[in-house]
Amino acid sequence: MIGKIKHKGLWWLPDRPEKRISGTLKFTPWSGGILDLIGSFKDARYSDKLSSHEIILGTSAGGVPITLYGCFETKSQISTPGFSTSSFYVGMIFVGAHFPKKEDIKFKQLKIHYSHLNRWVNVYGFTRQRLLNFGKRTITVAYALPNSIEVSVNSCKISIAFQVRESYKLEKVTIEQKTYVCITYPEETSIKECLKTINQIRNFLTFAIGEPVYPLLVEGITEVNKQILQGNKEYYPPVKIFHKLLYTPRQLKTIHPDKMLFTFKDISKKFKDIIRNWFEKAELLEPIYDLYFNTLYNPYMYLHHRFLSLIQALEAYHRRVMKNYELPEEQHKKD
Repeated sequence: MIGKIKHKGLWWLPDRPEKRISGTLKFTPWSGGILDLIGSFKDARYSDKLSSHEIILGTSAGGVPITLYGCFETKSQISTPGFSTSSFYVGMIFVGAHFPKKEDIKFKQLKIHYSHLNRWVNVYGFTRQRLLNFGKRTITVAYALPNSIEVSVNSCKISIAFQVRESYKLEKVTIEQKTYVCITYPEETSIKECLKTINQIRNFLTFAIGEPVYPLLVEGITEVNKQILQGNKEYYPPVKIFHKLLYTPRQLKTIHPDKMLFTFKDISKKFKDIIRNWFEKAELLEPIYDLYFNTLYNPYMYLHHRFLSLIQALEAYHRRVMKNYELPEEQHKKD
């Protein structure tokens, strides 16, 4: 999600597919999504009022289906002789599928590449050998995809997975490995619940690394996109998901594993238990999470506000997980 996107195409409301308007969709992590239309969805008599739409559908010039969720108009103009333009702020963008209603936005699997995840996991499939024989140097690089690490949490399965991309040119060979977190649900789950899981994992990684973590790429698999290929094989084209994150930096810094609070290798033997505990106690510790992570995600917080938030987080943690009385509650009420 750190990247930018731009799509020119046709846009329409789900209940008025016959009225399609040309426009351009732009997204950056810092400003969010903006849809600029050469025209308007409104009738002329309502041109002076700004409107909002839960869903706007579109198709890019390249034929890619796009869904815009949570749209409200920020600008509407009419100039003579009747030429109109309008602009919308877009809450979330789904590139690769049409969801006519909010209730349709569901996913059965998500794949997320977080910032700093490669170095936090620090598991690679490369082996390199350099030989020098009779003055000739030979370099051999071999690669084997590492096995995924899976853990069942609540009503979903979370796994750390690896993906490799290779390219070959006469003067250069490139093998690039990326690490992802995959979330698989037993049945399709609403985007609201999906975002909860994404943010819980983001918070865990931020806690482990000691620096804010951002989802750089989010892709989802949905039944809306299901295709039956030859041989009755099922195929689900991925849907890319974009939405604005507060205080997203324009450039990410590199963090060495030695500078992190702990890495995957430090907890690898207890990783499954730790992740389960993190999710099982999420509701109990939600106020602590909110106070603590707000100090990390907000770089503009005043120092004394940061200090107060951390003290409040410690106090809330103590009250929720520690014994805060000398007498049992029933005996305390009697006395």
